[in-house]
Amino acid sequence: MGLNLKKYYAGATYKYSDSTSGTGAQTLATTTKLPDNAIVNEVSIYCQQAITSSGALTLKVTGGGVDLTTAIGKADLTDEAVVTGMGTLPAAGVKTTSAADIGIHISHAVTDPTNTADMLQIRVGYFLGTAE
Repeated sequence: MGLNLKKYYAGATYKYSDSTSGTGAQTLATTTKLPDNAIVNEVSIYCQQAITSSGALTLKVTGGGVDLTTAIGKADLTDEAVVTGMGTLPAAGVKTTSAADIGIHISHAVTDPTNTADMLQIRVGYFLGTAE
């Protein structure tokens, strides 16, 4: 028997108002749970406005109990930028270890933006296999 692989996409949105704790793991108001044993092979972030901070801010995308990207610097999180995590993922992808929401981990507090609408749109592509 083989595996029947299917590709899925999940998304999350980061807003400044989500940053109630300032730094560390952020609970996003709009997110999707990644399933256990999914193979993530694609992460992209659309910055609707620049992420600013008084410190050397870095951001990681998390989900399914694992880090989905390495640290992304604020210099890459500019207004209208599209950041892809393809280069930060191993060639075989990242296997999730639990059913857990997409989230972000922030190293420094985000500066209060002038526009508090959606700041980041996160999209994660993953495979799930079922026995044939």
